[in-house]
Amino acid sequence: MPHPYSPSILLSQQDSHTHINTPSSPSFFPDTDHLLSLLSKQTATHSTLSPRHHVVRWISTLSKFHGFAALTTVLAVNYFDRFAATLRFQWDKPWMTQLAAVACVSLAAKVEETRVPLLFDFQLEESKFVFEAKTIQRMELLLLSTLQWKMNPVTPISFFQHILTTLRLKNSNFLCRCERLLLSVIADSRVMSYLPSTLAAAIMIHVVKEIEPFNATEYRNQILSLLKCSEEQVNECYKLMLRLLVCCEGIHNLGQKRKRLCEPSSPGGVMDASFSCDSSNDSWTVESVFKRSKVQDQQMRLRSVNRVSIDILNTP
Repeated sequence: MPHPYSPSILLSQQDSHTHINTPSSPSFFPDTDHLLSLLSKQTATHSTLSPRHHVVRWISTLSKFHGFAALTTVLAVNYFDRFAATLRFQWDKPWMTQLAAVACVSLAAKVEETRVPLLFDFQLEESKFVFEAKTIQRMELLLLSTLQWKMNPVTPISFFQHILTTLRLKNSNFLCRCERLLLSVIADSRVMSYLPSTLAAAIMIHVVKEIEPFNATEYRNQILSLLKCSEEQVNECYKLMLRLLVCCEGIHNLGQKRKRLCEPSSPGGVMDASFSCDSSNDSWTVESVFKRSKVQDQQMRLRSVNRVSIDILNTP
């Protein structure tokens, strides 16, 4: 039985109230009540924020809750964006979005952090779905396979420390400011469409203007020269970034510290189908791609937590 708020039911309800009048019709003017109803309902079906924006905000909140480094957040978002760009990802399944986000943060933490929480602790209290450890582990393996185990991508943060050392900037807050600015705009997909070096240049130019206003032009030229960026692209990115900072807070307030073979309806079905697509790749053992193998080994051998949860793998 379809959900009472499913798109098909909503559409049929709307059609039942819609009547197209012609000039010859006695009631040519639209029904005022119907118009008011449409105006009141539009906010419930229209979102000014993309699903990705909500995911990145959730990832950032979780990372901040556990005190993770900025690079951990950026890595998690990178993993999610790359996975979401594949045909395996299904935006219309909310559980998949959340499960992928949990797995991305977990993998990013295993790559970057020295202390990694238990898998169950990668879920916030207000989360709509609660996944068992074995479910998260299977999604981690699916992510690793989909991303071809490339878990150390180049990010804007890769350039911050290099430029800081090369330019011999004495301000100790330079790196921190750059990371905070990156986290404040990372939820906007337009910003993340630029090359990491381009985004890094735009961010560093902005920060340099704040901490070294009298030498900003000189530093700007050096940054562009060192990173060999297109000045036009950097300027575009810089202007977009400024608009975002003016219009919204971003994720962190700057004032604060292959083709689908089928479409299974359940998480277990989706992951089983994805695993079958990669049956030629028999090696699913999590190897030493991570920095901290001890932590990883502990994580991959966790017991299921005895708590009311959604066992996605057993969903029919």
